[in-house]
Order: sequence, then structure tokens, then C-alpha cells
Amino acid sequence: SDVIPIANVRSTSDGPIEVTGAVQDANDLDTITAPLSGTACYAWETIRYKRRVDTDSRRKKYNPEVRAKQATPFALRDDSGGEVEINPENASLSLDEADYTVSQGDPIGDSAKRRIRNLSAEQVRLSGRQSSEEMEPEALLSSSNPKYEERVLVPGDEVHVYGATAQDPTNRSRQAELTGD
Repeated sequence: SDVIPIANVRSTSDGPIEVTGAVQDANDLDTITAPLSGTACYAWETIRYKRRVDTDSRRKKYNPEVRAKQATPFALRDDSGGEVEINPENASLSLDEADYTVSQGDPIGDSAKRRIRNLSAEQVRLSGRQSSEEMEPEALLSSSNPKYEERVLVPGDEVHVYGATAQDPTNRSRQAELTGD
């Protein structure tokens, strides 16, 4: 499907849509806190990498070992002046660039460790494994000399959404329900 202006979302029938816009700081939507950086955001992903040495090139490589993530509804606005609430509950989010990095050998702070320990097991997964394989939050911390990256979704970030619209029965407004990246 083609990208439509967000201002047209309210007039579309229920079904698939694509929109692009900037994340808005909405007063009625709560942010969440990214565990490593403590950044207030609408989505985050934290990845612990393990270093290995490639036997052929003898170069150091970092493989993702453990991932944790969380997302909460956010508002999206585009140049058409339209705004729509995005519900990422069942989404597959792709947060591409690392916003915060802890290099191998650098310690992570006590407040970050507390935030990680307060995550739920549903948020922590082995990288590359089926999503049903949950891990305890401590798995993000248990590795010698790891490297960490954290990606966050904050107001002003540009986002492309593919999903479906649904009418909110409580206020008869439309919101987009993400079903993919």
C-alpha cells in the first residue's frame, strides 16, 4: 500500500495503512524509561553483545547475545497536520541506530543495574531465539566484559508505520495498530 497523509487516517475504513511522521510529545501518553541510559521514551531496545574473534580475519566482532525491549503508545504527526495514536503492542519495531553505548570493559552504573533488574522476564530474550524463550533480567548483566547498545524512540524521531486502523469505541477516534516494522 502507499503512504497516506495522517490527516486522512480518520476517514479510512478499518484495514491496512502506511504513514510516516514525527513522534510527538503527547500530554496524555506516558513515556517509559530506557534501562541503560534512563532516557524517557516511547520505545527502547537494549542489546548485550559478546565479543568474538573471527578465525579467518582475526578481527574482533560483536554478536548480539541478549535483547530486552519495551514500547508504549505514542502520537505521530506529519506535514498534513494530522496526528494519530500508534499502539505498538503487537509490533515488530526496528530501532536502527544506537543512541547510547557502553563499550566493552566500561562499567554500567548502579541506577542502570537497578532498572535492568526491575524488568520483567517477558521483556528479556536470547537474541536470535524464538520469542517464547524468556530470560530473567539478570541475563542482561551476566557476562564478562560485554558491550551494550540501547536504541530509543523519542519525540522528534521520524517513523514509518505499517499497520491497521481501528476505531476507538470510547471516543470514536481512529488509532493505528502496528502489525509490522
